[in-house]
Amino acid sequence: MLSQVVELIEAKRRFAITSHIRPDGDSLGSSLGLCWLLRALDKEVEVIMRDPVPQAYQQLPGADNVRVTPAVDKPYHAVFVIECSDINRPGLRDLENQFVINIDHHSTTSLFGKINWIDSTASAVGEMIYNLCKATGVRVSKEIAECVYTALITDTGSFHYSNTTERTFKVASELVRSGVRPAKTAEAVFASYPWGRIQLLGAVLSSARRDSTGRVACMRQTLEMQDLAHASDEATDGFVNYPLTVGEVEAVALLKENE
Repeated sequence: MLSQVVELIEAKRRFAITSHIRPDGDSLGSSLGLCWLLRALDKEVEVIMRDPVPQAYQQLPGADNVRVTPAVDKPYHAVFVIECSDINRPGLRDLENQFVINIDHHSTTSLFGKINWIDSTASAVGEMIYNLCKATGVRVSKEIAECVYTALITDTGSFHYSNTTERTFKVASELVRSGVRPAKTAEAVFASYPWGRIQLLGAVLSSARRDSTGRVACMRQTLEMQDLAHASDEATDGFVNYPLTVGEVEAVALLKENE
């Protein structure tokens, strides 16, 4: 619960923040936004991830300080785990032995934390971080605003997914007042991909098939496709959403070959 999170922050000093492997806009934006919040409260905090920050999010304030590590290798009073379905999603060794605070907006998450703050009414974890700012009395700085806004636009599909609510727009409005430039942020997130992404997207879309009902689509991505396109794994972010632009398609599966 939010009140438990606030109490823990007040009582402890040294924190780590992590999220799932292959981090996306909500996981990174929320993690970095929370990092700036805790720093505003004079806490010792760092963001740790198993995988590097994708190119699309390297412009986020604090992204250059994210530490890539295979394990929780320092002593912390608590570790915040952002947007993960279970304790294994971050891919960090020794995480299960930490005091974990689980923060998520997906109701399907397992309650793996010592504290579990789950809000399925939030459009993104970023919205929850905004609420935490209000609960702790931390001013929404430009740094926090840019991180949280990125979380919102990526998890709501630029405000056109069904998880977008009136509350989402109210939060976004305050973030803009705090210094976010929507066009600049959108360009960095959605219009800064390498050419290899276009080539890989074409190959993946050419594999798309629908089931007999027309409501379920499936695509595949092979290592050969990726090699031919000279594209990194992070270049596939958002591919799974393309078949959803077909009116009758309700669900999509993207099957990815791993080494």
